[in-house]
Amino acid sequence: MKLLVDRDQLVRLLSTAQSVVDRRAMNPILGCVCIDSRLGSVKVTATDLETEYSGNLSTANPEAPGVCVVGAADLFAIVRALPNANVELHVKDTKLTVSSGRSVFKLPLHPEDQFPTPTPFAAAGAVNLPDDALRTMIDRVLPSIGDSSRYGLNGVHIEADGGRMLFVSTDGHRLSLAGAKVEGKVAMPRSSLVPEKALNVIKRLLRGSAESVTLEWSEDSMRLTVPGHSVWLRLIHGEFPSWRDVVPKPPHKNHALMDRHDLMAACKRAQIVVSGAARAVEFAWGEQECLLSVSGADGEITDVVPMSRREGKTVSMGLNVNYLVEILAVMEGTVVQADWEHALAPVVLSDPSEQDAQFIVMPMRLN
Repeated sequence: MKLLVDRDQLVRLLSTAQSVVDRRAMNPILGCVCIDSRLGSVKVTATDLETEYSGNLSTANPEAPGVCVVGAADLFAIVRALPNANVELHVKDTKLTVSSGRSVFKLPLHPEDQFPTPTPFAAAGAVNLPDDALRTMIDRVLPSIGDSSRYGLNGVHIEADGGRMLFVSTDGHRLSLAGAKVEGKVAMPRSSLVPEKALNVIKRLLRGSAESVTLEWSEDSMRLTVPGHSVWLRLIHGEFPSWRDVVPKPPHKNHALMDRHDLMAACKRAQIVVSGAARAVEFAWGEQECLLSVSGADGEITDVVPMSRREGKTVSMGLNVNYLVEILAVMEGTVVQADWEHALAPVVLSDPSEQDAQFIVMPMRLN
């Protein structure tokens, strides 16, 4: 095999590929990437048997077709450091020669017949949605994914809701809900839990554009297809909690509107002195402003966030300030709305200008 490729495009593909491979696997082949030019085009493939990535090198110019399997991390580090825009890949004498300008590297090859073959996939349903809509949903639910050891909480739950698709995640202390309109047949298994690692791989391929992407489902797997790339992933078998029973239903007894940037800035200042695993900050909801206060071994702080609208009784509650910062960072509007029933009830955070996202945070008792 011998081909000339664009360095920047190869770096982008290898960056995604090396995020898929499992470098700690007992089988070293799972830490490798496969480069195949035998069918005219050049394809880069990586897998850990639970997630598979495939990308096309559209800028490649194959001089001699062939295939090679090489360590993903080493190849990525080498190509990223090369000085010139063009990179030559040449297989000779059981080694892959990588050259650009005056730099020449040689890497050992792994047996190509040991590299896993693509997993068969028969789609039972498929939907199309904008690239930026899918990226926004992923951004909004990633922070709330539970610990990998917690059965049923270690992924993002996906379900159909009429002509919309919903992403839901929770770690037991907070819940994130994001939705988007889709086109096509939303036919997915009853329990569709997508692992966090696969979502991060998918996110790498999304550019935040209005271009359409395709999601397909089978009984135990899902596939994303974007121009030039595809990701297959195995769904997690687990029973996601009945999340609709957790989300408080309107009307709410207490309601507040405030500037999202003001609230996030106050929360970040509180993070400086807050201590303890709970990261608890007292929120005193008054009639016109919300007072944030922390008093602990690392210092004290009081901060005030004005409210543009307030309904309900004055109340104080403890909230995890890290959760709030993560939630406010993935919201897009300038105003945030907070709704709750009483001091120990879940707090619902949302953007009043859109209906596609809600965030629920459980309060904590203050000492």
